[in-house]
Amino acid sequence: MIRLLVTGWRNATMTNDGLHIAESLTSAIALYRLTSGGAVLRRWRDNPGDDVRLVHGACGGVDAISELHARRWGWAVERHPAQGHPTKDFGTWPAAGPRRNQHMVQLGADIVVGIPGPGSRGTIQCVGMAMKAGLLTIVSPIPDPSENPTARYSRRPVCVRPS
Repeated sequence: MIRLLVTGWRNATMTNDGLHIAESLTSAIALYRLTSGGAVLRRWRDNPGDDVRLVHGACGGVDAISELHARRWGWAVERHPAQGHPTKDFGTWPAAGPRRNQHMVQLGADIVVGIPGPGSRGTIQCVGMAMKAGLLTIVSPIPDPSENPTARYSRRPVCVRPS
């Protein structure tokens, strides 16, 4: 099963950002499948949704929208809330967020997708943790439409393959 860890902007909305998030997730899976060899591609052709597990921090925005897409596509979902986690105590807020992010990265992922928006400190921190851990990471920012109304369609994702 492919573990896809998503981290992202908690202020994202389905109306404004849902398509960008869906494209980021599906592009990441396509990239992973292409770089992983023919066996993964053949398995996907036969069962396109049953071999992906979406892992997220249950923090609204990108996390919630990603989960909606994942369930629609038949993916498994693994939630790791910073508060009230079923198996781990991350402490009190705001330190709980970075601890939860570190926990998710330590559990491992085949690919990490960071979808930061304006002021996404936690997302950037989680992406940094993933890269430091050597995980294949894609960053696909949600542009700030207040800077440039057409910016939403002008940025391309960046893929980082650790050496």
